[in-house]
Amino acid sequence: MDALIPSPHLIAFEKLTISGLEMMIEAKTTRTVVHCPECQQPTQKVHSSYLRRPRDLPTAGLSVRLLLHTRKFFCENTGCSRTIFCERLPECVEKYAHGTARLNQHQTWLGLALGGELGSRLADKLGYPVSAATLIQRVRNLTSSAEKTTSEIKVLGVDDFALRRGCEYGTVLVDLEKHEVVDLLPGREAAPLAEWLRQHPSVDTISRDRATAYQEGATTGAPQAEQIADRWHVLKNLTSAFEDLLHRQASDIKAHWQTVYADELLPTVLPSKPEIERVVPPTPSEYVRSKRDQIKRQQWHAARKESTGTQGGRTEHCPGRQVSGRQLRRDSAALRDQSMSQFRAMCIPGARTMGLS
Repeated sequence: MDALIPSPHLIAFEKLTISGLEMMIEAKTTRTVVHCPECQQPTQKVHSSYLRRPRDLPTAGLSVRLLLHTRKFFCENTGCSRTIFCERLPECVEKYAHGTARLNQHQTWLGLALGGELGSRLADKLGYPVSAATLIQRVRNLTSSAEKTTSEIKVLGVDDFALRRGCEYGTVLVDLEKHEVVDLLPGREAAPLAEWLRQHPSVDTISRDRATAYQEGATTGAPQAEQIADRWHVLKNLTSAFEDLLHRQASDIKAHWQTVYADELLPTVLPSKPEIERVVPPTPSEYVRSKRDQIKRQQWHAARKESTGTQGGRTEHCPGRQVSGRQLRRDSAALRDQSMSQFRAMCIPGARTMGLS
């Protein structure tokens, strides 16, 4: 059961009760000697006892509430301003806290990782609901622990951040040796930074951006400190300087490039395609379309016209002789057959050999 309670060396388990989806764990403090928070005087004189009901981390899908019986003591130091004080349990429950120290630690991690709204939604799914404002307050409370070590800062990082982009900004101070945020200053002016540096004279190196206000504040507040540019701004400055150099020397670079690669820049001449000799297939249709065959056809038609001679729709075989229609049709058929044979002989080579005539 000691695994269910926080700080088992300070409190002892007494009773476990489950009601619905809530687990109630009763425990009591076990120390016999405590110290006054003002004068650190040890005492064993108990004044009274009272019950604290802080929430704890959920277990097995059940929300956990700790019923902790704590005590009040008399301070035996007559010169102390406190006569009665409550028993302190910083490793288990902070004073005035409604949750255990480990629950508050989980809420702080959620606030740092997800912020207020998203952290609140995830905490509700994990079984310990908390408001977005509480998560933000947990993050802000981290500055109180950072204030204890600000006097030992040697290397300080200074930069701005946006509360509302384009409208409201602030200044963040970081201990670059420990990689911890030590303070947040309102605005981006020189006066708050200079005042903060005067209160912390141990700073000997300041890493900042190129803002004029930060330069003035660092020079005024810590004249003994060495001011350097942070890595991001060093790379930014180098990149800007190199780009400016390329723009100024653009014409010279282009001329040199054209000289070195002159051969490669010459226009590429594509080789001409070889002429392909057309092969006319030996078919009657191709020969008919040729020019020679066209001349032969014209000669054949001219010869036929001269041999037959047409006038008024009637054919004259001999001058002054009239021929009947039947005789005319017979003669025309014979002449047509003879003409086709001659045409084939002229247009188609080997027609006589193939028997086409």
